[in-house]
Amino acid sequence: MRQKILRLFILTVCLSSSNAYAQIDRLVEGVRSRVSDAAEAATVVLEADRHRLEAERMFAAGQYDAARRELQVAAEIVGPTDQLRVQGDLLLHDYASKLNQSFAAIEDAREPAAFPGYAATRAGLSFIESVLTANSLPTALAAIVTVESAGDRSALSSKGARGLWQLMPDTARRYGLRVDNHVDERIYPVKSTQAAARYLRDLYDMFNDWPLVLAAYNGGENRILKLIEKTRIHRFTEMADRGLLPAETILYVPAVLSLMYPEISRD
Repeated sequence: MRQKILRLFILTVCLSSSNAYAQIDRLVEGVRSRVSDAAEAATVVLEADRHRLEAERMFAAGQYDAARRELQVAAEIVGPTDQLRVQGDLLLHDYASKLNQSFAAIEDAREPAAFPGYAATRAGLSFIESVLTANSLPTALAAIVTVESAGDRSALSSKGARGLWQLMPDTARRYGLRVDNHVDERIYPVKSTQAAARYLRDLYDMFNDWPLVLAAYNGGENRILKLIEKTRIHRFTEMADRGLLPAETILYVPAVLSLMYPEISRD
């Protein structure tokens, strides 16, 4: 009886060991497969990214059609990859999203609104008004574009402000735009308008007064906040009459307001 029990025990141990070895083999094979897939995904991304980076260089130079062709090549490199793998592999999934963003940026820059002089027409202003409305802002604020850049999306000031809305680099980055040696999203009409709208909304939350908002947009919110704190003056006209603002700002605010609809008054 004891021998029978011993044989059964030995048999059980052997079977358990066999199952354990089988599980280890499957685990090792799974790891090898994942490592192989990851290496293949990395190779695909590296090859495609050469074309994406070249597209960024072309885009920065204003060569939009050539940039789009480079992005198309990058997409074709990733394209043959099994779509289930793209969804399952984080590297491929993130890279596919990055390509989509790059395509969107080019289409953004190719919009009719990107051409100089468009701000003078109602049709050209339509997308700006839509963005302003979506941000609960008066559509009359589109007049800022006319004064700031005359509708030239590539306009660049001596102080470094750029784009339709003449955003400074730090302000642009604060509101989600990419500004570096390769890409400057301030020249993207829709993206820059969305950023400017959020900025204007924040300024209104600070000052609750449109002339002061425009003064802050031109001269910087910190300047206006410090001026209010120091003088307790809350009206643009009084600040201007006392010469407390830069000459550029004193001229800027009425210039914008003169183009705006009656829903925004000077005082």
